[in-house]
Amino acid sequence: MGAEPQANRGDWDYESKTKPNAKLDCQPYPQLFEKFPLAALRICLKQVNETGKEIHLNYLLKREIVPVLELEDPEEAPSCVQEVMKTLPVPREIFFQSENEGKTACYNARLSPQVEDSLLSLKKWLRKFHLNISFPMNRLPLNDEETSMLLETWSISPFWNPDRTAVVGRVVPDSICNRCMGEETLLDPKKGLPPAWPTSGR
Repeated sequence: MGAEPQANRGDWDYESKTKPNAKLDCQPYPQLFEKFPLAALRICLKQVNETGKEIHLNYLLKREIVPVLELEDPEEAPSCVQEVMKTLPVPREIFFQSENEGKTACYNARLSPQVEDSLLSLKKWLRKFHLNISFPMNRLPLNDEETSMLLETWSISPFWNPDRTAVVGRVVPDSICNRCMGEETLLDPKKGLPPAWPTSGR
């Protein structure tokens, strides 16, 4: 059981019942799709694309302990979509690097299972988040790597704020990114951010 971020010191849920590992239980993004049938997804995308029909798949973010994007009106979708793409995995929390006051900083963004109406508009927007996947697609993935990258763009979409055209997160200590992401994968502060790096702080 995970710790509750708003718990007070000494409360039963102040600490995790199972302590996190050395990497704070962080997992690389591709691991999110380890059990996802990538080859079947490619075949399905190709089949739907080849119909030439204009098809729109609408997904609703299900804010649960293990969040997912769930297909709305699945009975109206092509059969292979119902079989392979009925739900899409979503990370509950992400850590990433971006710029903060001219320096590379560590950021965190997370999806809480419940959202209060009194919280920030960003969280209200996240609660009502929808993802639309439209066909025909201009380009289809050709291999597992490209398919995984396509899934990543879909799965990270709940963290995207269209008003700020960025993944919006909170600045956290650099040590967290060091442990979570591993020093070998961190951005080189001397080289700066990659071009068009779409992130910002709250």
